[in-house]
Amino acid sequence: MLTPRKALELARKISANCQEWNSAYSLSHTQSANHRCINNTSIREFIKSIVGLFIRPRAFSRSLMVFQGSRYLQYAEVFPPSQVALIGGPVERVHAQRYGYQFFFSFPIVSAASLGIYKQLNWALVWQVFMWHYFLRKHEKVTVFLQEDTQQIGAFFVALTDDLGGNFNSVCIQHGYFDPSQRARFDGLRSKYNLCWDDSQRRVIGLTPEKSFLIGPPVNAAAKINSILEVILVGIGEPLETDVYERSLKIFNRISLGFLALGVPVQYRPHPNESLDLKLCERLKGLFGELDLTRKQDLLDGRLRLFIGNISSLLYEARLAGHLTAKFSLRTPLEGPTSDFTINAENLDEFFAWVEFNMSNYAFSSCPPADLAQITPADRFREALLQSELFLASDFI
Repeated sequence: MLTPRKALELARKISANCQEWNSAYSLSHTQSANHRCINNTSIREFIKSIVGLFIRPRAFSRSLMVFQGSRYLQYAEVFPPSQVALIGGPVERVHAQRYGYQFFFSFPIVSAASLGIYKQLNWALVWQVFMWHYFLRKHEKVTVFLQEDTQQIGAFFVALTDDLGGNFNSVCIQHGYFDPSQRARFDGLRSKYNLCWDDSQRRVIGLTPEKSFLIGPPVNAAAKINSILEVILVGIGEPLETDVYERSLKIFNRISLGFLALGVPVQYRPHPNESLDLKLCERLKGLFGELDLTRKQDLLDGRLRLFIGNISSLLYEARLAGHLTAKFSLRTPLEGPTSDFTINAENLDEFFAWVEFNMSNYAFSSCPPADLAQITPADRFREALLQSELFLASDFI
């Protein structure tokens, strides 16, 4: 039985977990961190924390698999629908109704945790801990699949499942390419288990093989033969107000103009952070013309292209799918996934000479085989869970 004192201890643990990450993040992303603080301490968030006191999780099955967000629906499909729950917002609610999953709103936890993180007010978070602790322990087995364990939802479920122990586990699924130069703690270090893209990323995060398993990226694609060169400029995920972002746009613009001079079609693909800013999208259209908004699976599974970008998940996935990639960075030393060419501000002439040479020798007319094309992401997910011994083959459909 959870006592009030223990609930307060868990609430403080959750807040401290997030505060630790926020402090490290703010050292390199001050403006973005300040923006997060303002958003999470608004009157609207306070009201949501009050409303959240009256929203109780209601669902029951002997085993429960909770997925944070809708990013990994293809993984949820390996389990019986009656045992799957999504936690999130309106998008996840629609998906849950479509697939017959259970659904929980995430905002009661997020807003309550935000009060504890930014205002040191834990009363709402203590209540959420009480409700969810009671709800979870009614089940024989609960596995929570997280995108992160540095923010409110992830920190909350890591703390609760750790306290419950036994058949209650947290599993962090890698959601993007991790830059070794990142200052803030990597997602996954607080979770009991991890599912990583590859062994090099596992080492970057700082995990051991005993509790972390490899699943590759969440796409299964292979580039198709293309007789001409096409270029995708991959937008970066840096906070949009930073100097790094503006300098990157300048390099992208120089690269774009260079390709247009060669008669090579170029499109800029905005990062999800950029896509949220309509004014910025209009500015990007002015710089690069029509933007590429193709569904990622279709893009990677389409014609062979040259992807150019910074440290990026898409760059990593494009290379695995057999596309050509070139990376650049304004940082020293240059980090990021392996690529066919490394660009910096001083070697653009050399880069375009490399492009022209390959064009004249038809090197862009064929693509290397994709390593992961023979097995689906869902099958890799299922195999990783079997290796972890969290599930038996009979637990899957």
